[in-house]
Amino acid sequence: MVPIRDNLLSPSKYDLKVPVESCAKDMKYIVVHNTANDASAANEVAYMIRNDSSTSFNAAVDDKEIVVGIPLNRGAFAAGQRDGNAHGIHIEICYSLSGGTRFDKAEKNAAEYIAKLLKERGWDTSHLKKHQDFDGKYCPHRTLDKGWQRFLNMVKSYMTASTPAKPTPKPSAPKPTCTGDLTYSAYAGRHWLPQVKNCEDYAGNFWQAMEGLKINAKNCDIYYRVHLRGGDWLPEIKNSGAGANGYAGIYGVQIDGVQIRTPVGFVDCRVHIMGGGWLGWVRFGSKYNSGANGYAGIYGSAIDAIQME
Repeated sequence: MVPIRDNLLSPSKYDLKVPVESCAKDMKYIVVHNTANDASAANEVAYMIRNDSSTSFNAAVDDKEIVVGIPLNRGAFAAGQRDGNAHGIHIEICYSLSGGTRFDKAEKNAAEYIAKLLKERGWDTSHLKKHQDFDGKYCPHRTLDKGWQRFLNMVKSYMTASTPAKPTPKPSAPKPTCTGDLTYSAYAGRHWLPQVKNCEDYAGNFWQAMEGLKINAKNCDIYYRVHLRGGDWLPEIKNSGAGANGYAGIYGVQIDGVQIRTPVGFVDCRVHIMGGGWLGWVRFGSKYNSGANGYAGIYGSAIDAIQME
């Protein structure tokens, strides 16, 4: 859009050039006029604000700029009829006497400006009027010669073009309701044993006490901790990784208890006691529970294998 600037009428002339009953809340129309001369917007406004005639308008538009002479929350004496004067924002399109490319450009600028004003007020083109609608004068004369519907269509096209389409929101991934596949591995016999998925196998070696545990879940973070034989619970581990903080356990110290928690779903887990057998399944949820049923294992009995799903 071309630049918009003000060259405002002095309030001392409001009694002469502004309908007394006009105010922002009562505005209903945008009224289109042609100047019927070849003056620029700057000259049109300058002449209007300095002369002592009551004839007035709100803004003039030419091929290069828009100049506002009377604030848009006020009417003007431009339509020859009280309703149109008091409740209309009056826009003059310049260079209509001779027409040609300057007028064509001014008219396009006016259509874009009017589209902006309509959108700002939440109005459709039913609020867009021509001077002729109020007192019958053949104005805006050149715009009418070229076709009023053509001008309305131009305004509508600017209203559509200036409304960016709302981006289609990217569908959010559904929140997981289960952990998904669990992958885990055990450290025993001074090395990490092969990784296992769910209950396709078990992690560990019978007769080799587990000294470390790594767990990952497909759909969420997984949290876990182990109890040391003859010791206490170690700090919680989140998922698995490299280094001392990437697994639960201490190399060289046997594990005799396992706890797991998950923010979604649950994990069923069982352990094998070295020299014994598989213990019963324990279901882990979103928090650690205390007591004998709150962990997999038996204090004092080394774990040598683990399964989970």
